[in-house]
Amino acid sequence: MRNKIKLVISILIVIVFSIKSFSQTKKVDIPFFPAIQEHNSEDDLSKYFKTNLLNKLNQEISKNGCGASELSRFVVLVNPEVLNMTTNGQMMLYQFNLLFSFVDLVSKKTYNNFTIEIAGAGNTPGQAVYDATRRFNLSSSDFGANLKKACTQIVDYYSKNCNSIVAKANTLAFSGNVDEAVAQLYSIPDIQDLSCASKVNETLVNINNLITSSKCRNSIAEATKEWSLNPTEDGAKSVSSLLSNLILTDDCNQSYNVLIAEIKAKLTQKQFDAIQFRNKMYDDAINIQKQKMANDRDIAIEYYKNLIPPSYIYNYNDITNNTKKGNN
Repeated sequence: MRNKIKLVISILIVIVFSIKSFSQTKKVDIPFFPAIQEHNSEDDLSKYFKTNLLNKLNQEISKNGCGASELSRFVVLVNPEVLNMTTNGQMMLYQFNLLFSFVDLVSKKTYNNFTIEIAGAGNTPGQAVYDATRRFNLSSSDFGANLKKACTQIVDYYSKNCNSIVAKANTLAFSGNVDEAVAQLYSIPDIQDLSCASKVNETLVNINNLITSSKCRNSIAEATKEWSLNPTEDGAKSVSSLLSNLILTDDCNQSYNVLIAEIKAKLTQKQFDAIQFRNKMYDDAINIQKQKMANDRDIAIEYYKNLIPPSYIYNYNDITNNTKKGNN
């Protein structure tokens, strides 16, 4: 029995750290995904221009080891603007300014930015835009150096503010505002070089223990009341339902044992098997936590989606839906 309890505790600790853990071996420490700033006015930028720009940006981010496999909180945003349009006989010359910014969606901070000018020529506006995109070589620019600079600024910012965020989270947690405390901690990104990574992990575990202990005490109090009102086999079934997926903590273990002893004294083993009941309770707790792990990824992606401003284009469906007529 003790071995099973130890196994359950070990699995739950792994689950807690897998939900948010500051890894020491992760290759992509600060993952970025690309996006284009869309303008409300006619910008003479074709679907091809935006698609190709997004492709090149995505490739360059990955080449620098910072590619995000899915949406993340960090964005490389490019804001394309037409600087000049001139005509030389039948040829049209387009000049563009591309402003690159490195944005944190959660803190709403821009950590670095730089610009690149590109140009293209053609017999039509579409051909000129196509030529500008074809000639554009992001690899030959200072993109990599600016990305590295942005990453350094991000680490510096959260290293300076991490301790105060953790302290605020602790104050919130111990005053009963657990959800807000967790939200504060989740505002700190998972960065390998962050100086207070261990404090964040420790605080998350402590908050998880507070949540678990509170749930344990409340559930056992409710189950004890239910049993006192209905000390029968049906009452024991109600207790079983109330304590389903419960994780026992030190501060509620004694009250749990008292309740189970009362039920065992009243019912036969056939009516109530305490060992089988406890094993099922732990199994249910593990299954629920495993399901939570599976759902966390989708929840995180949806959370980041909600943070993305409507003017950001980050997938190809957006480009298709927002392309202006006559620009192709």
